[in-house]
Amino acid sequence: MARSESFLDERRERLAASPARVNGIAGIEVDPADMTRLTLRFVHPLPGQPNGRPAGPALKPFDLLIEGGDRIRGIGVVDAVASGRDLALRVNRAGDFSAYTLRIRDGLAGWDPILREIRFAFRLHCDSGDCASPAAPPPDPAPAPQIDYLARDYDSYRRMMLDRMAVGVPDWTERNPADTGVALVEWLAYLGDGLSYLLDHAGTEYALETARLRVSAARHARLVGYRMHNGASARALAQVRLAPGVDRLDLPRAGLAFLTRPDAGDQAVIQLAQAQAAVESGAVAFEPLAPAVLHAAHDRIALHHWGDPQAMLAAGTTFCDLRDPDRALKLAVGDLLVLMQARDPVTGRVDDADPAQRQAVRLAGPPEMIEDPLEPVPPPGGGAAVPLRVWRIRWDAADALRFDLHIGAAAGGPMALALGNMVPADHGFTLTDPATDQPLAEPLGVAPDVTDPEAPPAPGAPDEPKARLSDLDRPRPFRPRLSRRDLSFAMPPEIGATGPAAALMQVDPARAVAQISLRSTREADPWRPEPDLLGQPADALRFVPEVEADGTTRLRFASPGIGNGKVPLPGDAFTASYRIGQGRAGNIGAGALARIAVSGAAAGHVVGVWNPLPAQGGTARETVAETRQRAPVSFHQQRRAVTLADYEALLNAHPQVQRATARKRWLGGWAAIFLTVDRVAGLPVDDGFRQMLLDYLEPYRMMGHDLAVDAPILVPLQIAIRACAAPDAFADKVAQALAARFSAGLTEDGRRGFFHPDNVSFGSRIYLSHIYRAALEVPGVADLRVTAFGRAGQPDASAEGVLDFGPREIPVLSNDPNRPGEGRLTIETGGGR
Repeated sequence: MARSESFLDERRERLAASPARVNGIAGIEVDPADMTRLTLRFVHPLPGQPNGRPAGPALKPFDLLIEGGDRIRGIGVVDAVASGRDLALRVNRAGDFSAYTLRIRDGLAGWDPILREIRFAFRLHCDSGDCASPAAPPPDPAPAPQIDYLARDYDSYRRMMLDRMAVGVPDWTERNPADTGVALVEWLAYLGDGLSYLLDHAGTEYALETARLRVSAARHARLVGYRMHNGASARALAQVRLAPGVDRLDLPRAGLAFLTRPDAGDQAVIQLAQAQAAVESGAVAFEPLAPAVLHAAHDRIALHHWGDPQAMLAAGTTFCDLRDPDRALKLAVGDLLVLMQARDPVTGRVDDADPAQRQAVRLAGPPEMIEDPLEPVPPPGGGAAVPLRVWRIRWDAADALRFDLHIGAAAGGPMALALGNMVPADHGFTLTDPATDQPLAEPLGVAPDVTDPEAPPAPGAPDEPKARLSDLDRPRPFRPRLSRRDLSFAMPPEIGATGPAAALMQVDPARAVAQISLRSTREADPWRPEPDLLGQPADALRFVPEVEADGTTRLRFASPGIGNGKVPLPGDAFTASYRIGQGRAGNIGAGALARIAVSGAAAGHVVGVWNPLPAQGGTARETVAETRQRAPVSFHQQRRAVTLADYEALLNAHPQVQRATARKRWLGGWAAIFLTVDRVAGLPVDDGFRQMLLDYLEPYRMMGHDLAVDAPILVPLQIAIRACAAPDAFADKVAQALAARFSAGLTEDGRRGFFHPDNVSFGSRIYLSHIYRAALEVPGVADLRVTAFGRAGQPDASAEGVLDFGPREIPVLSNDPNRPGEGRLTIETGGGR
């Protein structure tokens, strides 16, 4: 039972005055120098001492028990020496800060039941009440000064401090900027303005929704897997015209530029040193993607018509014939040509030619040389006439002609031309040194020492002692800024270099690469740009160009201790060579290029340049507002293929695939995914197409899945129609119209036939009612009857008027006698005129 201290004191006083032969504990002391020594004081002298009152023997160590404790327990008395009313004790160890109880064991007579125990503590602290008296309370605080906490810029900070000085130091009235006090106030206001900007910057740039800087938005978007693009340079096809007497010219890539002509008085050929001034005055410049070999005979090549005044290349054509009367053409695989209408087919005038009828094609195979014996021409060296040499060229299906091109014979000249010497070029101009006509090496500064002084030196760095720096004195990471804005981002030259011309002219801003190269004094190899540094080796010479909204570009390198790319060595001096110009400004129209800038002796070998087709693909850099809309939903896009539906969705999104179906098979130790593909326009699924699709799916393929692409199963149909022509129609014309309507090609009005490959695909159902409806829509058909309707060899297999096909089957009906295995259509017509 807990008893108050006042009760115990009263009990001790009563015991001291009582004649009873009992004793009790009056107090206890702990030696602060040695807390294992305690002094126990009693009300009366102890037994064995003079005037000792209790009966029985003296107290022994085992008669005293110490109980309690929090962390330290099991404390025992090892020695007890009596002296008058005091008993000197020694314990085996000192206790902790908690309370303990010392009591005399039960069974010993002569002790007061209440005062035979006492509570104490080995270690005293302020909570025990035995500390020094508290200090005097501080004086009342002075009233808080009136401070404008809304001050956030230089002017408001300066005004706030001057107002405060007027209250605190009213005698100081100086406001001259040369005064020391005013200078200190303005200096502090300047520092406050900078700190306020940093505070606002941290508060706004921490999230994509509030970020104002384009670099901040790009980094936030990258966290959710979205890459903010920096725009792309437009791409154009420029035809370079050789000077008279120059039959061949090896055109280099460097030291060459094509420019627009803003002023009518400008020359067609200028020096490269003049091109930079022209660009700064508003001219749009293009630079070639790769070196080119030019031939004078390829400037204007007439298309051969074989003597047919109505000859025409129909839409979808993938070949044509070129006239070579001088036997000088040297076309090869990969050459680019632009097919164009040279004269209007109605008026025959050059000025009336339609500029929309121009298209670029790339030769997909070696030209085939043939001769036209009905058109003899004199040979170049003179002599008897020889048959006209004609070259048949072919191009990829992706470059199939998009319009009907008339090439018939005309008295005034060729109706259509093929323009050679086409040089693909990207928008932009590489800054040059006027003295040498070489790319300008712009100095970017020297990389500081940003490493930890206690860290070991990096490989290749000088072994020099480093002084310890404070956070304020330590240099910032190396972030140089380019002096010119609008750094060019263009498609890599190798993309589209060997494919069709349509692929060459496609520009994807997400794949555009910064046109910049860095050199440093302590690295033998150049530094290359990358979209980001994630996953880069620790020794990779890579950097990231970060472009702000105004076109300013800073270069970011790897940070120490992260390992994504190499950190610039201290003292390494950097120089940059780069190209400027990008965005929609490069989307110039046809014929806009009119000047060519060359260096050296090549200026005398060319006379001009022009672009028969408009430039395309120029894209402005992505804005912060656009990123806020696109980044939050970008991770919803499928970037992996796990299920069969994933593979099918990825293939169906490919522009050359009409439809795809997937099936999975277990091959004993692993799974294989078999992909059956229906190619657009019914083109064959050859080895090149298979490999292209496998490369397309590789980034999405799940580990452990083997992929295989196979062709669909073509199911030939057999259909027979017996039609009755209207009284005012011709039966044979009706039969031709029905054959065209149910063909696998295009009709005369450009519509797809009923069995066109793009109208049917996997699992398509062919309804007999649809056959009747399509046939009755043909002009001149009065009545008809379908007498056969089914698969080949099973003309009457469909009793319900519908044909069903499997998931890998595609119905075909080409009605081509050369390919009887692709279906047959029989048409019988009667009646009419």
